Amino acid sequence: MRTRSILAARRIRDAFAGYAYAQLRKLTEGAYKGYMGARRKAVVDKYGYDTKNAATLIRLLRQGIELLTTGELITYRVDDRTSCSVSRQDSLPLARCRR
Repeated sequence: MRTRSILAARRIRDAFAGYAYAQLRKLTEGAYKGYMGARRKAVVDKYGYDTKNAATLIRLLRQGIELLTTGELITYRVDDRTSCSVSRQDSLPLARCRR
């Protein structure tokens, strides 16, 4: 049973880390790839990165950590709204989002 939980934890870690890494790559390399509306393009021009991707990155990392520590996946994120909206509205420097 212990081996199964270790393997599950590794798969969870790899899945969340992989998705978070993809969001980080979008922040640094692909800000204008794919369709982007005028308002979102203006945000990227203003801050130098897509704040929506930054908020998703923060949320994914927190969800992965919670899932690994508590065993629960909380999809309705009331507690993250403040920090994720801060990154979207006040625009954290990209270097801080990378930490």
